[in-house]
Amino acid sequence: MPRNFLLETGFLGLPDNVFGPDLPDLREIFAQAIAREKLEFSRVRCWISRYRIGILVEGLADTQADTVKEIRGPKASAAYDFNNLPSPAAVGFATAQGLELKDLVVREIDGEKYLFAVKSTPGTSIEKSLVGLKNALVAAIPFALPPWRPGSLFPQPPLCFVAMLDDKLVDLELEGVKAVAKTFQREAMLIKYHDIPAANSYSQIMTRIGLIAEQSERKKTLDAKISSILPEGYLLRADNFRLNRICLFAETSQPFLVKFSPDFLEISEAIISRFLLLHTDYLPCEDTRGKLLPAVIALTDLARPSANEISLRTAVLNERLAQLLHLWRKDLKEVSEKIGKIAGQPPVAKLLTIEQSNPLARCAVWLALKLRQTHDSAQIVNLLALLTETENTELARDLPATGFSMLMGCVGSFESFKILIPHLQEMCNYFGGRIPSPQSPLAQVISLAILMRAHAGYVGEVIVPPRRIFALLKAANIRIDIFQAFADIFPEFELDRTLWLKQITSETLKDYQVELTVASFFAAREFDPCSFYEAARDWKDLDSKDIEAVCTLYARIKSKIECIASDISSQPGCALECEINAELENLEKLDGINYAEIYRLFAKEKVNIEACLMNLPPVLDETISEQIPRIALFQRLLKQLGRLPFIRR
Repeated sequence: MPRNFLLETGFLGLPDNVFGPDLPDLREIFAQAIAREKLEFSRVRCWISRYRIGILVEGLADTQADTVKEIRGPKASAAYDFNNLPSPAAVGFATAQGLELKDLVVREIDGEKYLFAVKSTPGTSIEKSLVGLKNALVAAIPFALPPWRPGSLFPQPPLCFVAMLDDKLVDLELEGVKAVAKTFQREAMLIKYHDIPAANSYSQIMTRIGLIAEQSERKKTLDAKISSILPEGYLLRADNFRLNRICLFAETSQPFLVKFSPDFLEISEAIISRFLLLHTDYLPCEDTRGKLLPAVIALTDLARPSANEISLRTAVLNERLAQLLHLWRKDLKEVSEKIGKIAGQPPVAKLLTIEQSNPLARCAVWLALKLRQTHDSAQIVNLLALLTETENTELARDLPATGFSMLMGCVGSFESFKILIPHLQEMCNYFGGRIPSPQSPLAQVISLAILMRAHAGYVGEVIVPPRRIFALLKAANIRIDIFQAFADIFPEFELDRTLWLKQITSETLKDYQVELTVASFFAAREFDPCSFYEAARDWKDLDSKDIEAVCTLYARIKSKIECIASDISSQPGCALECEINAELENLEKLDGINYAEIYRLFAKEKVNIEACLMNLPPVLDETISEQIPRIALFQRLLKQLGRLPFIRR
């Protein structure tokens, strides 16, 4: 009979970055952990908040799946003599495995047949498997923070622990905490306990508490609550990443409106938004035109906010914004004075004001050269010089990546810098969440440099996940090898390539359900996110036979030249090679890694490539002059085909 198994670990209050910048799908992670324990189940559900991690495994089988083990023995050709009598080797192998000779089976490996002993071990009962299952599920939780003590799996000590199989409390413990059959609920400073009569009643208890298992449903519920309290003409300023994090960690969040003095809107919108993001748990509001309004959405874990709480939260917010306004005016005056001193300087002199170690300048210059935006070099130098001044202010140190917002308040006074105002306005609109990407190449370059610098860890606690940079690359149609970019610009930074590949492929394949990636793709040393997204749209109808044909061709080319260690450079040797060479030259001139064009090259030149492979020796030799042009061509083809995400390398 199917069983239900419940685990819950309670905490004092997990921080929002407990899983790092990414928001993992824990259901998939737990499903894989259960499968590794050889247990069959129908569904796994998760309830995550800052106070708990609850896991309910439904439809568990009564026993583990049987384990089948195959042990290879002697070659089948040596198992019997000329009289068809078993050899000592075969008899000895069967005896050692506790089997009779007739129970052995024959398997073929690499063209050679061997004797195998097949042993089946019955699976243990679910009751005896619970310790291993508990350990597997707990170990699978992808915490990004270090453990609270050596040997612990958790970033905080667990306060309580629940372990139930159907309606029975299981005698388990977790880091010294014994399992109980009750969970808790926090209401302000109070804790309320709920008895759990059975594992399958946990979902109803969580519903009463207000915690929904599906994060997408949590977001819909919160959106509906917020919409119901917003006055006419008020909208919540979109920030899906932050809303998703709130929905992941909150339990009984009830929204209410808090208004602040309109006088504070003298401060740049981008700076107010950044301040609210980094220093409060408020969500800003805007009007239908995207202009910031003097109001925010606050959240409480009470069923209904009291008048005292609303009054207190309003007073505190106004006080903190008053301090921000004072700092804004002081820094704006200082920046205006510094800008006046460099306004008349030529670009070369301004470039000297940018420190060589300035990571933002280093990144922007690299991007401008790579994207061939050197015609804007004077404006880039001007903007970087100005940003260097604004980022040295007290306000910018407290609110990283807001220097461009301060410039909007002072560059208009200087004729030589007025040309930068449209670019700065686009950056303000972009970082304020009002547009998906700046339109001008200059604003795109600087905005991308700001995000990349933050991802590399140069601006404190600001978290910029790969998907945020990917969104800008896609919206601005910027094609670069992002792995090479980080390696060149920030050589001391160790980029998490696997995280990039997982996030971008997840975002891409969500729109285009194409099986593109294989295990070898996640070992890639180069990656062009925008080109990958564009190629996925072209490949949505790609047949598995087409993919197999590319993989086979790649393997055949590789087998011909895999013994050649050095790169060969040579001109084509015949008309057939010249045609393929011309296609390769066109491909190599394109920006980034154009996956779609690489596949198009294969589709167009497949017959010619096959012709080049005909009548060749098993392995080519670079010491034979006649083979050198073909080797050079194959090396270039191998490099390009190897970039495709479905190639088995």
